[in-house]
Amino acid sequence: MAYAALVSLLHATDQFLDLDICFFPFTREKIESFQQTINSLVAFLDKSPPICSQEINDLIREIRDVSYGAEDILESLIATHFLQKDGSDGYQRLKKFREISFEQIVEKLESINTEVSNIQLDGNDVHDRRISALRGNNSSLEALDDDLKMKLMEQLVAGCSQIDVIPIVGMGGIGKTTLARILFDSQLIKESFDIRGWVTVSQTYRVQEVVLGILKDIGVPLDKKKDVEQQLYQTLYGRKFLIVLDDVWDIQVWDDLKRLFLDKKNGSRIILTTRHSKVAAYANSFGANHEMQLLDEDSSWSLLCREIFPQKNCPSELVEIGKEIARQCHGLPLAISAIGGHLKKEKHTVECWEYVSGNVNIVLKSTNDPTLEILTLSYNYLPHHLKACFLYFGFFQEDRPIEVFRLVNLWVAEGFVKTSRWNSIEQVAEEYLRDVIERNLVFVHKYDSFGKPKRCGIHDLFRDICIREAKKENLSYVLDTDEPPDDLFEINNLRRCVLEGYESPSMESNLTLRDYYDDYDVFWDDSNSSYNGDSEDSNYSDTNIEYDGSDNSPANEHKYRCKIRDIILTSRSLVCHGIDISQQIKLASGLLKVLNIRMGSTKFPMGILEFIKLKYLHLGNVREIPSSISRLRNLQTLIIWVMQIKSMPSEIWKMKQLRHLLIGGFHLLDIPDVQGEGTNAYFLECLQTLSEIIDFTCKREVIARVPNLKELKLLFSRDAVHWSFESLHNLVYLCELESLRLDFWPGEYNLQNLAFPFSLKKHGVSRLSNSLGENDHYRYLAQS
Repeated sequence: MAYAALVSLLHATDQFLDLDICFFPFTREKIESFQQTINSLVAFLDKSPPICSQEINDLIREIRDVSYGAEDILESLIATHFLQKDGSDGYQRLKKFREISFEQIVEKLESINTEVSNIQLDGNDVHDRRISALRGNNSSLEALDDDLKMKLMEQLVAGCSQIDVIPIVGMGGIGKTTLARILFDSQLIKESFDIRGWVTVSQTYRVQEVVLGILKDIGVPLDKKKDVEQQLYQTLYGRKFLIVLDDVWDIQVWDDLKRLFLDKKNGSRIILTTRHSKVAAYANSFGANHEMQLLDEDSSWSLLCREIFPQKNCPSELVEIGKEIARQCHGLPLAISAIGGHLKKEKHTVECWEYVSGNVNIVLKSTNDPTLEILTLSYNYLPHHLKACFLYFGFFQEDRPIEVFRLVNLWVAEGFVKTSRWNSIEQVAEEYLRDVIERNLVFVHKYDSFGKPKRCGIHDLFRDICIREAKKENLSYVLDTDEPPDDLFEINNLRRCVLEGYESPSMESNLTLRDYYDDYDVFWDDSNSSYNGDSEDSNYSDTNIEYDGSDNSPANEHKYRCKIRDIILTSRSLVCHGIDISQQIKLASGLLKVLNIRMGSTKFPMGILEFIKLKYLHLGNVREIPSSISRLRNLQTLIIWVMQIKSMPSEIWKMKQLRHLLIGGFHLLDIPDVQGEGTNAYFLECLQTLSEIIDFTCKREVIARVPNLKELKLLFSRDAVHWSFESLHNLVYLCELESLRLDFWPGEYNLQNLAFPFSLKKHGVSRLSNSLGENDHYRYLAQS
């Protein structure tokens, strides 16, 4: 995770330079020099192979840890500056992030940079041979997907006379190698080709080793006096051959090898299996790729039966349970094979199978089936800049589609995405996602009208890998509050936390905030908090958390609650599924970047206003936003899925970093009087998404203050006042607008005369039914 840590640190230094640095103990020259060191280390990781020697891996981990420390120091200084400016005492607890001097951090990274500059990188130094022996042994797949098998057989035997490359593409464990092996070993193929050769390429390879592998499989004795490439060329010359290049990861492989396969117009063929759609398209740019799909429920059950009962039928009492077990493998043959291998060795009883049915993922993890390493390879061989992004899929709930908009903006908020001179940071993040999709690690549930992924997903086994590796890399930890893990008390200094579960006694608070803040020399008293002193915000104050001195729960439950709060206290990102932790908000780190919580109360939790480093905020069921929301100076994305918010305060116009504002229906107050505040006051240059505003006036001076808006959604109610239909013509001045939605209550509007900007790619105009009541109106907003 060193790459993500370095890129996030670069973002912190950029912000540091943008501020009034006179307050801080560092000169601009010192920070700029530090940035050069960071960029040099990023370049080193860009060049280094995904799998490195132990020595380099140790350096990469050290880069990660030192970068985390540097980011903590810089961000704590920035947070302290603004919290003091806002009159809050919360900055006191940020002292813990500055226990190491910044000078020591700089010296350490410079020392590492000097060390890595002397390293000669060789991507072929590390090569995992263990997996090749595990491939292609699942003969149970032979009867599955007969249509694809027959299509490939026809292309192999009865296709054109020219040499033809036949790519088989799909995610790890889907059966590409097995299918290729079935074809390769079939009697018809043996009779149709003079020479057949098979070689497993894998991620790190040497051309000479690949050639030697083909020669060995063909059975050609090696002549040490000849070049191996020349020997292969002479062996294949003029003869009809079938060569399988199994597990190709890079287009460079084909560039290195294609010159050895001379086309003598005799019907020679090359089968290429790959996890990368880009590799397949490159090797056969004019032909069709054969994409392997996940199995349907019937095929999954058929495969599971073949694994467990190769010579007989499944007992009738186990059929329904077995089908449920197969369904929970989500169509991945490797998972079905592994779970089948487990069940084959167990007792064939209803009780045993019911246990497996309720614990498929747990059983898969405990089988120690070496073939499951094939899935982990897909992660291990990701380039460094994609590793943290892929592991982030573990943040999302199992078996639920993931909104790409949300995913991309979470990556941006976390600091995983490197800025680009030519594209917006969201566009770079979308490129990251396309790369992961092309590697068949992530599948697309739905595309938008522009042909871009709108919702995506990940197989449960890959999600398990994400959770496991993220924990190992200290990137994040997924904690089920309903079932506390055994290793909970081994977690220290966690940077990101995902809480899963529902209302649980474990999350009920018997502890005072002071018990935790005392560790950081903080005296917390809500009665003196500046956030409760504002009369306009007095209705939003949090309920105090008090401890009555009793402990009615078992000792381990008490320790468990303490540990959860300790984890929240140190986290930089907090994502909660199905849990209302609004009363624990004040426990979170002052350096929190991401907060995604469900609210039991409709009141805005004022403790959030201390998180001045917050970039992504997703709340639910909040009915009103305080004017002090503008204290969140770094906020980029604000999502509140509610039926109705009375209005957004005019102070929202002060939040210059805001990029995406999505609320299920709200009134946006006019820009305040800007007299004496400068021409750039209330100017949202970064704002790209604004949805959904009720009765927006569309004044020319308002439009001019959101010049880079790309997506806009407006609704005009039947009681709308202070706006005119003619003002909608001002939308033509939004020169970057790509998507527009207008919803009207019935009225006399000449929609055909509306002028739209040339940049618009998608628009929709609709009239809502008069029969909808007010509640239906806002329910419509939430669903649309």
